[in-house]
Amino acid sequence: MVAQMNFKWLKTLAILILLCFSAPTMTKAHNGTSEAYSELTVESNEVVYKLRIDLEELLQVTRPSANSSADILLPQEQLDRLVNESKSVMEQYILSHMIIYADGEPLEGEAADLRLTEVNDRAFAAAELRYTVHSTPQHIALDYNLFFDDVDPAHANYFQMTMDGKTQESVLTYEFRQIELGEMSVVRASKQFLLLGMEHLFTGYDHILFVVALLLAASSVRKILVTVTAFTAAHSLTLLLASLQIFSLPASLVEPVIALSIIYVALNNMLRGPSNHNAWQAFGFGLIHGFGFAGVLSEMKLHTGAFAASLLSFNIGIEIGQLIIVLLLFPLIQFARASRPAIRWSIPALSVVISLFGTFWLVERTLL
Repeated sequence: MVAQMNFKWLKTLAILILLCFSAPTMTKAHNGTSEAYSELTVESNEVVYKLRIDLEELLQVTRPSANSSADILLPQEQLDRLVNESKSVMEQYILSHMIIYADGEPLEGEAADLRLTEVNDRAFAAAELRYTVHSTPQHIALDYNLFFDDVDPAHANYFQMTMDGKTQESVLTYEFRQIELGEMSVVRASKQFLLLGMEHLFTGYDHILFVVALLLAASSVRKILVTVTAFTAAHSLTLLLASLQIFSLPASLVEPVIALSIIYVALNNMLRGPSNHNAWQAFGFGLIHGFGFAGVLSEMKLHTGAFAASLLSFNIGIEIGQLIIVLLLFPLIQFARASRPAIRWSIPALSVVISLFGTFWLVERTLL
C-alpha cells in the first residue's frame, strides 16, 4: 500500500516537473488571445501608421492551409524567411482590413516596411504604413477590423494616435473598432463636400445622361424648371434619409433602376418628342437617384460636428453641377430644335445614344 502511494506521488511529481519545463514553450507559442500595438502619427503631408501585430494570427489568416501553430515555433532564421515570402499577402490583408479617414475622406495607403520582430518573447510582425494627404488634416478617424471576424474576436489593439501635439490612447476591440481625433471646422467641411458633390455628379455619367434626357424632352424653360425641381427635391430627400441611416436601398437594386430610368426617359423622348415629362415621374426617379448619390457618402466618414454642413454642401455641389449642365446644354438643344431638319435630327439621335448607354448599364448591373 505504501509502495503504491509512493508511486502515485512520484508520478504526480514527474507530471509537475514536465509541466514546469514545458510552460515556457507553451507561453511562447501563444497565450490564447492575439494582441497588436499601434502608433499613428499625423504629419504635414502624410499619415504614418506603425503596427506590431501577433504573427501567429497573421499567418493563420494569410496562410490558411498551413499550420501557423507549428510555423511560429520555427527557428528565427526560418521564421524570418517565411515572413519575407508572405510579405505582400500580409501587407494586403492589413491594408484591406483597416481604413484611415482624413477629414472624412478615405486614404490610400501603402506598406513601407514589414518585418519580423518580438514582443514579450512572442513573434510579431512589425509593419509601417504610409498614407499621403494633400494638406494637414484637422480630423482623423480609423476603422480597424483585423482578426475580429476572421480568427479571433478577442483580439485587442493597444492604440496611440498623435496629431497637433495631442495624443489619444485607446484599446480597439471587437465591440470598439473605431477611434477619431480632432475637429474638422464647418468651413473646411463645407468646402470639401461642396467640391465632392460637384465631382461626383461630373464623374457620374449615368446621372449626367439622365439630366440630359430630361433636357431633350423639355420644350420651354418653365417645363425644364418644373421637371428638374421635382428631380432635385426627390434626390435631396433620399440623400438625407440614407445619410442619416433612416432608410436606404441596396446598390444592387438602386443601380439597375437608375439605368432603367435613363432608358425610360430616352425612349419617351423618341416616341413622344418634346413634351412635358410628368413631374411626379421625375420625382419618383429622383428618389432612386438620391440613393445613388448617397452611395459615395457611405464611403466617407462624416464627422458628427460638421455632419449637417457636410451633407448640405455635398447636395449643393450636386445642384451646382446640374445647373452647369442645364445652362450649357439647354440653349444648344433649343437652337437645334429651331434649326433646319438636318440639325433637328440630332435630338432624337442623341436620345437613341442615351438609351443604348442605359441598356448597356442595365445589362452590366444585372447580369455581369
